[in-house]
Amino acid sequence: FTHKQFGTLRLGQGDTSTNGISEVDLSGTGVAGYSSVGDVAGGFAFVNSATGARSTATIGDAANNLDGLDIADRLRYDSPSVNGFSLSTSLLSGGAVDATLNYSGEISGVTLEAAAGWYNGSSNPTNDDSFEDGFSGSVSALTPSGFSLTLAAGTKSAATQGRDDPKFYYAKLGYQAKLNTLGASAFAVDFGRYEDAAQNGDTLDTVGLQAVQEIEGTGSSVYIAYRYHTLDRTGTDFDEIHSVMTGAYVAF
Repeated sequence: FTHKQFGTLRLGQGDTSTNGISEVDLSGTGVAGYSSVGDVAGGFAFVNSATGARSTATIGDAANNLDGLDIADRLRYDSPSVNGFSLSTSLLSGGAVDATLNYSGEISGVTLEAAAGWYNGSSNPTNDDSFEDGFSGSVSALTPSGFSLTLAAGTKSAATQGRDDPKFYYAKLGYQAKLNTLGASAFAVDFGRYEDAAQNGDTLDTVGLQAVQEIEGTGSSVYIAYRYHTLDRTGTDFDEIHSVMTGAYVAF
Protein backbone atom coordinates (compact mmCIF):
# COMPACT_ATOMS: atom_id res chain seq x y z
CA PHE A 1 0.00 0.00 0.00
CA THR A 2 1.59 3.29 -1.14
CA HIS A 3 0.61 6.86 -0.35
CA LYS A 4 2.61 9.92 -1.47
CA GLN A 5 2.18 11.67 1.88
CA PHE A 6 2.20 8.76 4.34
CA GLY A 7 4.66 6.33 2.77
CA THR A 8 4.60 2.64 1.88
CA LEU A 9 3.42 -0.41 3.84
CA ARG A 10 4.40 -3.91 2.73
CA LEU A 11 3.12 -7.25 4.01
CA GLY A 12 4.56 -10.61 2.96
CA GLN A 13 7.89 -12.08 1.96
CA GLY A 14 10.53 -9.64 0.77
CA ASP A 15 13.41 -7.41 1.76
CA THR A 16 13.58 -6.37 5.38
CA SER A 17 14.41 -2.76 6.16
CA THR A 18 18.06 -3.57 6.82
CA ASN A 19 18.66 -5.80 3.81
CA GLY A 20 21.27 -3.95 1.73
CA ILE A 21 22.46 -1.48 4.37
CA SER A 22 26.07 -2.72 4.02
CA GLU A 23 25.99 -2.66 0.21
CA VAL A 24 25.44 0.92 -0.97
CA ASP A 25 27.85 1.31 -3.90
CA LEU A 26 28.01 4.01 -6.62
CA SER A 27 31.28 2.79 -8.17
CA GLY A 28 29.57 1.14 -11.14
CA THR A 29 31.47 -2.08 -10.38
CA GLY A 30 29.02 -3.71 -7.97
CA VAL A 31 28.27 -6.52 -10.42
CA ALA A 32 31.93 -7.58 -10.20
CA GLY A 33 32.60 -7.00 -6.50
CA TYR A 34 31.23 -5.27 -3.42
CA SER A 35 31.30 -5.59 0.38
CA SER A 36 29.86 -9.11 0.35
CA VAL A 37 33.12 -10.63 -0.90
CA GLY A 38 31.96 -14.16 -0.06
CA ASP A 39 29.50 -14.04 -2.96
CA VAL A 40 32.42 -14.93 -5.25
CA ALA A 41 34.41 -18.11 -4.49
CA GLY A 42 32.62 -18.33 -1.14
CA GLY A 43 32.83 -22.12 -1.10
CA PHE A 44 36.58 -22.20 -1.68
CA ALA A 45 38.34 -23.77 1.33
CA PHE A 46 41.67 -22.55 2.70
CA VAL A 47 44.55 -25.04 2.61
CA ASN A 48 46.68 -25.67 5.71
CA SER A 49 50.19 -24.43 4.85
CA ALA A 50 51.94 -27.02 7.03
CA THR A 51 50.05 -30.16 5.99
CA GLY A 52 48.69 -29.25 2.56
CA ALA A 53 45.27 -30.46 3.69
CA ARG A 54 42.10 -28.68 2.74
CA SER A 55 40.46 -27.20 5.85
CA THR A 56 36.82 -26.59 6.69
CA ALA A 57 37.45 -22.81 6.70
CA THR A 58 35.94 -21.22 3.61
CA ILE A 59 35.90 -17.68 2.24
CA GLY A 60 32.13 -17.50 2.66
CA ASP A 61 32.24 -18.49 6.34
CA ALA A 62 35.07 -16.10 7.18
CA ALA A 63 33.73 -13.05 5.27
CA ASN A 64 30.37 -11.79 6.55
CA ASN A 65 29.33 -8.22 5.71
CA LEU A 66 26.59 -8.30 8.38
CA ASP A 67 23.97 -7.04 5.96
CA GLY A 68 20.92 -6.91 8.21
CA LEU A 69 18.06 -9.40 8.34
CA ASP A 70 18.00 -10.35 4.65
CA ILE A 71 14.69 -11.55 3.10
CA ALA A 72 11.84 -12.77 5.30
CA ASP A 73 8.10 -12.75 5.97
CA ARG A 74 7.62 -9.28 7.39
CA LEU A 75 5.49 -6.20 7.91
CA ARG A 76 7.55 -3.26 6.64
CA TYR A 77 6.96 0.49 6.61
CA ASP A 78 8.94 3.04 4.54
CA SER A 79 8.47 6.75 5.16
CA PRO A 80 8.33 9.34 2.36
CA SER A 81 11.64 10.98 1.50
CA VAL A 82 12.22 14.38 3.14
CA ASN A 83 15.24 16.34 1.84
CA GLY A 84 16.74 13.03 0.72
CA PHE A 85 16.25 11.26 4.07
CA SER A 86 13.84 8.40 4.70
CA LEU A 87 13.14 5.95 7.51
CA SER A 88 12.22 2.30 7.30
CA THR A 89 11.33 -0.36 9.86
CA SER A 90 10.08 -3.92 9.74
CA LEU A 91 8.68 -6.61 12.04
CA LEU A 92 9.49 -10.17 11.02
CA SER A 93 7.51 -13.32 11.54
CA GLY A 94 8.92 -14.66 14.82
CA GLY A 95 9.51 -11.25 16.38
CA ALA A 96 12.80 -9.96 14.95
CA VAL A 97 12.84 -6.21 14.29
CA ASP A 98 14.97 -3.66 12.45
CA ALA A 99 15.11 0.02 11.52
CA THR A 100 17.09 1.95 8.91
CA LEU A 101 17.91 5.55 8.03
CA ASN A 102 18.59 6.15 4.32
CA TYR A 103 19.88 9.14 2.37
CA SER A 104 20.02 9.82 -1.36
CA GLY A 105 20.85 13.17 -2.88
CA GLU A 106 23.49 15.60 -4.10
CA ILE A 107 25.81 17.83 -2.09
CA SER A 108 27.84 20.43 -4.04
CA GLY A 109 27.51 18.32 -7.19
CA VAL A 110 28.59 15.09 -5.48
CA THR A 111 26.06 12.26 -5.66
CA LEU A 112 25.73 10.68 -2.23
CA GLU A 113 23.90 7.58 -1.02
CA ALA A 114 24.02 6.14 2.49
CA ALA A 115 22.22 3.65 4.71
CA ALA A 116 22.61 2.79 8.38
CA GLY A 117 20.53 0.39 10.40
CA TRP A 118 19.98 -1.50 13.63
CA TYR A 119 18.57 -5.00 13.79
CA ASN A 120 17.75 -7.55 16.48
CA GLY A 121 17.61 -11.13 15.26
CA SER A 122 17.50 -12.96 18.58
CA SER A 123 14.01 -14.28 17.82
CA ASN A 124 14.41 -14.73 14.07
CA PRO A 125 13.77 -18.43 13.30
CA THR A 126 15.51 -18.17 9.91
CA ASN A 127 18.71 -16.64 11.23
CA ASP A 128 21.86 -18.64 10.43
CA ASP A 129 23.71 -17.78 13.62
CA SER A 130 22.83 -16.68 17.12
CA PHE A 131 23.14 -12.97 17.89
CA GLU A 132 21.35 -10.14 19.61
CA ASP A 133 21.74 -6.59 18.27
CA GLY A 134 23.57 -5.60 15.12
CA PHE A 135 24.59 -2.25 13.64
CA SER A 136 25.75 -1.84 10.04
CA GLY A 137 25.94 0.83 7.40
CA SER A 138 27.53 2.04 4.19
CA VAL A 139 28.05 5.29 2.31
CA SER A 140 29.10 5.96 -1.27
CA ALA A 141 30.00 9.23 -3.00
CA LEU A 142 30.40 9.82 -6.75
CA THR A 143 32.04 13.04 -7.98
CA PRO A 144 31.27 14.75 -11.33
CA SER A 145 34.77 13.77 -12.50
CA GLY A 146 33.89 10.08 -12.17
CA PHE A 147 35.82 9.23 -9.01
CA SER A 148 33.96 7.44 -6.22
CA LEU A 149 34.59 6.41 -2.64
CA THR A 150 32.62 3.70 -0.84
CA LEU A 151 32.87 2.80 2.85
CA ALA A 152 31.03 0.16 4.87
CA ALA A 153 31.28 -1.28 8.39
CA GLY A 154 29.26 -3.21 10.90
CA THR A 155 29.20 -5.35 14.02
CA LYS A 156 26.75 -7.56 15.87
CA SER A 157 26.65 -8.85 19.42
CA ALA A 158 27.01 -12.59 19.76
CA ALA A 159 24.38 -14.27 21.92
CA THR A 160 26.51 -17.35 22.59
CA GLN A 161 28.59 -17.10 25.76
CA GLY A 162 32.30 -16.82 24.99
CA ARG A 163 31.71 -15.86 21.38
CA ASP A 164 33.46 -12.69 20.16
CA ASP A 165 31.37 -10.10 18.32
CA PRO A 166 31.86 -10.36 14.53
CA LYS A 167 32.71 -7.11 12.73
CA PHE A 168 33.85 -5.92 9.32
CA TYR A 169 35.36 -2.89 7.56
CA TYR A 170 35.32 -2.24 3.82
CA ALA A 171 36.58 0.51 1.49
CA LYS A 172 36.51 0.95 -2.29
CA LEU A 173 38.01 3.57 -4.61
CA GLY A 174 36.50 3.74 -8.09
CA TYR A 175 36.63 5.64 -11.36
CA GLN A 176 34.06 5.84 -14.19
CA ALA A 177 34.40 7.39 -17.66
CA LYS A 178 33.26 6.92 -21.24
CA LEU A 179 36.46 5.66 -22.82
CA ASN A 180 34.99 4.02 -25.93
CA THR A 181 31.87 3.89 -28.08
CA LEU A 182 30.39 0.92 -26.21
CA GLY A 183 29.40 2.93 -23.12
CA ALA A 184 30.69 3.77 -19.66
CA SER A 185 33.73 1.97 -18.28
CA ALA A 186 34.17 1.53 -14.53
CA PHE A 187 37.24 0.47 -12.53
CA ALA A 188 37.74 -0.04 -8.81
CA VAL A 189 40.09 -1.34 -6.15
CA ASP A 190 38.78 -2.40 -2.75
CA PHE A 191 39.92 -3.71 0.62
CA GLY A 192 37.96 -5.59 3.28
CA ARG A 193 38.69 -6.92 6.76
CA TYR A 194 36.27 -9.42 8.35
CA GLU A 195 36.87 -10.41 11.99
CA ASP A 196 35.52 -13.31 14.11
CA ALA A 197 32.90 -14.27 11.51
CA ALA A 198 33.47 -18.05 11.52
CA GLN A 199 35.11 -18.37 14.94
CA ASN A 200 36.93 -16.35 17.58
CA GLY A 201 40.28 -14.96 16.47
CA ASP A 202 39.66 -15.14 12.72
CA THR A 203 40.74 -12.24 10.53
CA LEU A 204 40.13 -12.41 6.79
CA ASP A 205 41.76 -9.69 4.70
CA THR A 206 40.98 -9.27 1.02
CA VAL A 207 42.05 -6.96 -1.80
CA GLY A 208 40.15 -6.85 -5.07
CA LEU A 209 40.30 -5.27 -8.53
CA GLN A 210 37.20 -4.87 -10.72
CA ALA A 211 36.55 -3.62 -14.27
CA VAL A 212 33.10 -3.30 -15.85
CA GLN A 213 32.26 -2.27 -19.40
CA GLU A 214 28.69 -1.17 -20.10
CA ILE A 215 27.21 -1.99 -23.50
CA GLU A 216 25.00 1.04 -24.02
CA GLY A 217 21.43 0.52 -25.21
CA THR A 218 21.39 -3.22 -24.45
CA GLY A 219 20.93 -3.21 -20.69
CA SER A 220 24.02 -5.38 -20.38
CA SER A 221 27.66 -5.18 -19.34
CA VAL A 222 30.75 -7.38 -19.26
CA TYR A 223 33.12 -7.57 -16.31
CA ILE A 224 36.26 -9.10 -14.89
CA ALA A 225 37.40 -9.21 -11.25
CA TYR A 226 40.42 -10.44 -9.31
CA ARG A 227 40.52 -10.98 -5.56
CA TYR A 228 43.27 -11.96 -3.09
CA HIS A 229 42.30 -13.51 0.27
CA THR A 230 44.25 -14.29 3.43
CA LEU A 231 42.89 -15.86 6.61
CA ASP A 232 44.67 -15.43 9.94
CA ARG A 233 43.50 -18.05 12.44
CA THR A 234 45.06 -18.72 15.85
CA GLY A 235 47.27 -21.81 15.75
CA THR A 236 46.95 -22.41 11.99
CA ASP A 237 48.68 -21.01 8.90
CA PHE A 238 46.74 -21.02 5.64
CA ASP A 239 47.80 -20.51 2.03
CA GLU A 240 46.41 -17.47 0.25
CA ILE A 241 43.50 -17.84 -2.17
CA HIS A 242 43.43 -16.02 -5.51
CA SER A 243 40.18 -15.84 -7.47
CA VAL A 244 39.37 -14.53 -10.93
CA MET A 245 35.83 -14.09 -12.26
CA THR A 246 34.63 -12.87 -15.64
CA GLY A 247 31.21 -12.78 -17.19
CA ALA A 248 28.33 -10.75 -18.55
CA TYR A 249 25.36 -9.15 -16.84
CA VAL A 250 22.12 -8.85 -18.82
CA ALA A 251 19.13 -6.95 -17.40
CA PHE A 252 15.71 -7.61 -18.89
